[in-house]
Amino acid sequence: MAISEIVKENERLKIELQRYRELAERLEKKIERLEKENKEYKKKYQTLQNIIIRTMQLSEHKETKLREIVEKLRETGEFTR
Repeated sequence: MAISEIVKENERLKIELQRYRELAERLEKKIERLEKENKEYKKKYQTLQNIIIRTMQLSEHKETKLREIVEKLRETGEFTR
């Protein structure tokens, strides 16, 4: 292999290496963005899950209170089905 061919191959490999570095940088940025979005999604999901749990607890509490009220009304004869 002649020296000029080696120099050309070296230049070609330098350019190719630069392209791979740029690709790696873009991929790293994309990964960082996706990780951030995933964190935000997890926070939103956890918040929604907490809201649902709290709503269910309140619903159960209200249902219990309503049963107690209906039972008292039945006992006093003010409520009949």
